[in-house]
Amino acid sequence: MVLADRAESVIGAGGLVFEATDEQQVADTVAAATAVLDHIGILTKSLALEVSSREVLVNAIAPGPIETPLPVGIDEAWRITKCAELPLGRIGTADEAAPTAVLLASDPGGNLFVGQVLGPTPMT
Repeated sequence: MVLADRAESVIGAGGLVFEATDEQQVADTVAAATAVLDHIGILTKSLALEVSSREVLVNAIAPGPIETPLPVGIDEAWRITKCAELPLGRIGTADEAAPTAVLLASDPGGNLFVGQVLGPTPMT
């Protein structure tokens, strides 16, 4: 988690990086990562409920896959399949995701958000 300049905001943003040598390792790693990411919403809401009475706002950013140099080894077939699953049909960029962090850390812009996970794909 990242503590913003304002002491009363906590904004979580993160990514998963993994290296695998075969398809089974990829499948196992993706399954574990999905389980962790599914719990981000629960953690964010629980922590927000616990500390919001002290005027601390807790939120998370879940932009989905972001185009960076890190996933260079990702198979092109995976990329095509993943893009087909995404509402926008493509992988996002850091420039598209960054303004969300700025909004959540801003005053008064971020003051309305408590216990939210913001991203282009609905959390289930």
